[in-house]
Amino acid sequence: KLTSDFKTDSSKARRKYNYDIIEMTGTVNKVEKDQQGHVYIDFVANDVKVQCLVQDDDKANAANVKENDPIRIKGKYTGYTFDEIVDPQPQLQFRDCVIIK
Repeated sequence: KLTSDFKTDSSKARRKYNYDIIEMTGTVNKVEKDQQGHVYIDFVANDVKVQCLVQDDDKANAANVKENDPIRIKGKYTGYTFDEIVDPQPQLQFRDCVIIK
């Protein structure tokens, strides 16, 4: 529902879902780790880009996730990023994400 609401009216969706815990399914684009050891999973759900910051105690599960894998994740919606020069499509942002098996 979030992705379809976001496509319809991103400002309204941001206010409606801000900091809600949401479960989503999609296809993994990439898994990456930053310099501090935080793990991010980027995936596409309903043609919308999503980035999840994986909860520390779920990093072991994230290590098994590969590009093009189907995935189901639950996390806290925190907003979206948008840089028209870099990528014309906004990316939804989640944190405290766990992989649902």
